[in-house]
Amino acid sequence: MKSWIYLLTTLWLLTACKADTTPETTTPVVPQNVAVTFNPEAAATRGPVPAGNLSTDLSFRVWATKTAVGTTTEAAFINDNTSNVVVYDALTHYWRTTGATYYWPDEPGTNYIVAFYALYPASAPTTTNIVSDKTITFDTTQPVDGSTDVLYTNLQTSLTTVLSSTSPAVPLRFHHALTQLAFQGKLSNDFQTGGMRVTVGGIRVCNVNSTGTLNLAATTAAGLWASSTNTPTNYPLTMTSNEGIILTNTVQALTSTSEIPMVMPQVLTAWDPETECIYTVSGVSTKTATTGSYLAIDCKILDTQTNTYSIGDDSTFDTIYVPFLADPGTPTNAWEPSTRYTYTLTFGSGYDSQGQRLEVRLINISVSITPWNEGPTTDGIAA
Repeated sequence: MKSWIYLLTTLWLLTACKADTTPETTTPVVPQNVAVTFNPEAAATRGPVPAGNLSTDLSFRVWATKTAVGTTTEAAFINDNTSNVVVYDALTHYWRTTGATYYWPDEPGTNYIVAFYALYPASAPTTTNIVSDKTITFDTTQPVDGSTDVLYTNLQTSLTTVLSSTSPAVPLRFHHALTQLAFQGKLSNDFQTGGMRVTVGGIRVCNVNSTGTLNLAATTAAGLWASSTNTPTNYPLTMTSNEGIILTNTVQALTSTSEIPMVMPQVLTAWDPETECIYTVSGVSTKTATTGSYLAIDCKILDTQTNTYSIGDDSTFDTIYVPFLADPGTPTNAWEPSTRYTYTLTFGSGYDSQGQRLEVRLINISVSITPWNEGPTTDGIAA
């Protein structure tokens, strides 16, 4: 009997020793119920959103998809337009969704790559199915003024990556989706010495497309607005003075420097008054700018030597029309996102509403282009 007890005891000790010396081979357990939070950072901006972290009184929308590691099947993760608004939480000092708390989809044995897509401000248009196309139908029927800056971002990451960083929040770096326009004016030297006085009362950028598709999954600036744009509209610009601006031979701002309009990036085709004016039998013409873009400039032009107006009068501005290109110096002649275009109008004249050249000097339009500096870039997208 003692021999059996001794044998069993020996076997138990050997088994215990083996268990103690066997290396651990189990897979680490993935943390469960880890809430998704965000750390948004705005790119350098020409609008009110400062470079660096977004102000804590702002909000944006976020959508997301998830793909299990080792597979190609993408599924919706955050796709509810009523609960995907992200705001700052003063209690936790993280940014989180307001309608519901989303948790990372990782589970034991399955890890996910999550693709996040975000758009600022939260009031910007939303999409109903971010999983299938990653696009938003965008409408700028009225130009976005200086009080609104439209930013977007996209990021693919995983819970493991986020937890290995200094912060458990998803870092979202926003980029600019729109284009800024600014106008300034002057007189040519001979126009000044010739005694011509030009007063500008208003400027409209006409026949410019105002709707299009914003691709939140774009990896290049060219792909951001790859879909066709449409819905031509006219953009009245905010001037520096409501009383009219008298020009000299020194460049001065015509449009507001605080409410700089932002428009949708696009290719422009200039209005051609020779082909886009239809003349009736009576000889009276009607301007039809169905394809070409142009400027409508309300102004007065007075010859001070003869005290006669060639455009307008003491109390009235008349409108002249000038064919308009986005950027004549490029093959595509396109407005690019995250870029300010400053147009200098050297007066000058243009065409009347019947497409007839006015008998004063032609307006010359030159443009300077200032990119928003977003740090290291690849094809316009900030690194």
